[in-house]
Amino acid sequence: MTKIIFLLLLFIFSTLSSISQDYVYKHYTRENGLAGNIVYCSSQDNDGFVWFGTENGVSRFDGKNFVSFTTDDGLTDNEVLHIFSDSKGRIWFNCFTAPLCYYYKGKIYSPTNTVGLNSDFKQERVHSMFEDRYGIIWFVGYNIFCFTNDSKYLLKIPFEKNLKAIQYKKGYKSALVRNYGINAAGHFFCYNKQDELIEFLANTTERRLTAEKIIFQDETKDYRCEDNNSDGTNYIISATQIIQTKIINDSLRLVARKNFEFQLNYLGRISIMGGNFWVPTTNGIKIISKDFLSVDTSLSGYSITSTFVDKNNNMWCTSRGDGVLFLNSSRIRYFNNADENNKNISAFNFDKQGNVLVESRLNYITAYPSNGKPAKYSFEILKEINDPVKKILLLENNSKLIATNYCIQVFDSNNQEVLRLQYAALKDVEEISQGKYLIATSNGCYIIEDTIKNTRNYYERFTTVATGEKNKHWAASIDTLYKVINDRLFADMRYDMKIEGRIIDMIYSSEKILWIATYNKGLKAIKDDKIYEFNFSRGMLSNQCRSLFFESPGNIWVITDKGINKIFYNIHDLSIISIKSITTADGLPSDLIRQVIKRNDTVWVATSNGLVFFEEKRINSITDIPVYLTKWEANNVPISKTSLTHDQNKISFEFTAISYSSGENIRFKYMLKGLDKAWVVTGQRRIEYGSLKPGTYKFLVKAIDKNGVESRQPVNFTFTILPAFWDTWWFRLLMIFVLSSILFLFFRHRLRVIKRTQIEKSEVDKKFAELKLEALRSQMNPHFIFNCLNAIQHFNIRDDRNSAQHFMAEFAKLIRKTLNHSRQDFVVLADEIELLETYIKLEKLRFEDLFKFNIDISQEVKRQSGNLLIPSLIFQPYVENAINHGLKYRKDLNGILNLQFSLQNNRLKMKLEDNGIGIQASEKLKIKENNKHESYGMSLNDSRIQVINRIHDLDITISITDKSVVSSTKQGTVVEISLPAKFNS
Repeated sequence: MTKIIFLLLLFIFSTLSSISQDYVYKHYTRENGLAGNIVYCSSQDNDGFVWFGTENGVSRFDGKNFVSFTTDDGLTDNEVLHIFSDSKGRIWFNCFTAPLCYYYKGKIYSPTNTVGLNSDFKQERVHSMFEDRYGIIWFVGYNIFCFTNDSKYLLKIPFEKNLKAIQYKKGYKSALVRNYGINAAGHFFCYNKQDELIEFLANTTERRLTAEKIIFQDETKDYRCEDNNSDGTNYIISATQIIQTKIINDSLRLVARKNFEFQLNYLGRISIMGGNFWVPTTNGIKIISKDFLSVDTSLSGYSITSTFVDKNNNMWCTSRGDGVLFLNSSRIRYFNNADENNKNISAFNFDKQGNVLVESRLNYITAYPSNGKPAKYSFEILKEINDPVKKILLLENNSKLIATNYCIQVFDSNNQEVLRLQYAALKDVEEISQGKYLIATSNGCYIIEDTIKNTRNYYERFTTVATGEKNKHWAASIDTLYKVINDRLFADMRYDMKIEGRIIDMIYSSEKILWIATYNKGLKAIKDDKIYEFNFSRGMLSNQCRSLFFESPGNIWVITDKGINKIFYNIHDLSIISIKSITTADGLPSDLIRQVIKRNDTVWVATSNGLVFFEEKRINSITDIPVYLTKWEANNVPISKTSLTHDQNKISFEFTAISYSSGENIRFKYMLKGLDKAWVVTGQRRIEYGSLKPGTYKFLVKAIDKNGVESRQPVNFTFTILPAFWDTWWFRLLMIFVLSSILFLFFRHRLRVIKRTQIEKSEVDKKFAELKLEALRSQMNPHFIFNCLNAIQHFNIRDDRNSAQHFMAEFAKLIRKTLNHSRQDFVVLADEIELLETYIKLEKLRFEDLFKFNIDISQEVKRQSGNLLIPSLIFQPYVENAINHGLKYRKDLNGILNLQFSLQNNRLKMKLEDNGIGIQASEKLKIKENNKHESYGMSLNDSRIQVINRIHDLDITISITDKSVVSSTKQGTVVEISLPAKFNS
């Protein structure tokens, strides 16, 4: 009876399998970079990389690129049979004929380079590896080994080579180990035939628990164990049966057992996904429900060695000879129609009963119930060879319109043809009202109602049409968008085809938005006379669109040449959007997509490689995209240090991100702080910077998946390029000091030369000035004496002997003083005033009291006059000029000559004031009298003052004012002389 039930179950399972829909897998082989096509195992590490053990080494995969490792990189053997990733980030490799080894942070550790790894642990046929709650790694093979936290191997339970019995070192009896793994407490355990469970606690101490006796159908077969750490459930799977056990109250209990006949692969790893066992066999995968009541088959014809579910619920299947097959978590499945040779589906639709209408044979459209049962009905269509179906429309009364490249056929509800129209190069067709069609072809736009007789033609090359509201529709030619109003075409001036792009498809949605798919400028939307644009820069897969599907307000699907985009938009503000992408990385069998339709939560897609369907809710972005810096180089040489020399300034970075659902559609944002001012987006995974200047830089990189989701945190890497020694601050400071010293010495030498030259020149100038002063003196003395002799002569002519003798006596006294002063550069002020007083008296006597004089000396000057030095004879020429050219022309005896001496601001001030005729009147008088005599006193004295200023570095200033110039009522002259006060030391 049991056998009959078993056979009946097998029959039921095989029937279900025949009508099931297989999944869409992505295939990776050596051509994609995998180390070998014979792949034994797979595993995922803590960073998210998936590893594959092959006959030619081990490969690491990030979703786009494979990186392979062999014995040249440290593997103990190239044939890797098992891979296990522990919590510390180590990736363990069980190699065929060599000891265990592991990969950690870019290096492979083996007995040859690591103390603690047992070089004798080889050829042990390890078939399972576990990690308990304490971080101890357990290896199950002919023996049970553990790798402790102290990095030591310990042999716990040695088996006989035929896996028949256990020889316990501590006196335990022989037993057959078939059940082992990690229990709910996180401890490693194994079960033996003597009805006991051995549990290994902390520090590998043991305790024995009771266990229900389990009878195995065929003890010669290989067994695999799968465990569920959360509830202690454990599964033992052999080639003939599945046994479910569970640890309950420290006792192992048998829960269920089921017999099957599968040709398991020896090394096969079984996965539990979606409540089902995915069992690898020599002929595909057997998908068995946990209640053991249903069996499905996938990947028939492939010899599957193992299955593995990663952290994002993707399935990885390794095969013997066919590489790796990847099933995305989206679980996209093929829809199997009757014509298995016709995979290139160009169009499909659903009838009112929910049957899938699809081209199934060369000249037939067949309706399939969506559960995949055999064809319900079919009807013949008119086609030419290589003439695909372009469109299937559902009309009123369940009528159907089938459009190919050259023909339109309408079938009634009984699938009888009721209309046939033939065209050259049909592009699009829509029903604008019952029995009325808007048609776009390569040679015109046609509006047809009932029969060909009632037709409007517009001769131009059209590409697509769209239905609108009542009598308003749309048609697009290769250069113009038209409104179709009351069966007439009017150019829509809002849309400039040259700017916005050529149109390939259109839909007028229920929110009164005209959606336009362009050939190469993305998706456009016209609402309220405003054009919105959605393109690659805003998150679409591509700017090259193919067709549209309007789902509901706020949701529209766009088919591009790189996959499908679903755009979620705000119906009130079209600038607010988010975009979901679906590509071959999600499981689509091809990038060449013809049509998409969504019914309920199921999305149906027609591709060049078959009709597929999936649940939209399964297409989700992962919450975070791991991104890693895999290599960095300086001058094309990989380095590990972060401090570089000045000539190591050509820097390159290689990075990767892990998103198996985005595949090659991952983009990156990067920035080099210290150089870049903003983030840069790229699809490349290698960035180079040439000739970086010395300084500290920080390289940041984020990943962006196909839906625009960015990594939460960027990878950052800081490095420093040291300056050359000639660019260091201390070298620059040294150079500044050296140059400053050289410049200082140079300028010092130059200043010495200039100073010496100036001294020599100054000495020459001084000598020259002294000679000139002597010449002036020699000129002044005769001039003064000549004036005095004129006075004596005047007295003698008048025969005034007394006056002449008195004058002679005073003159002799004056001559002595003058000669004495003329030999000196400076004299004391008191002597100079005495000389002036003597001179004025002589002049007053000569002019017979023609004027009066007064010498006013301030008290301070009187106190200092004995020590105050002035240039000799500096005032006398101006006194002489006042008398001889001003006062002598007054005949009224009222002439006045005043001299004032004072000290102000450490300068000696001498003010000479007369009321003579003044400078201008004196000059006029000379001209009138034709007096050719030239007075040399003033000019000589001016020259002398200039020389004195130069030789003695003085600042003697002279101011001469004609009173008549200041006021017409006044006459006379004012002379003011200011010179630095110089005292006799």
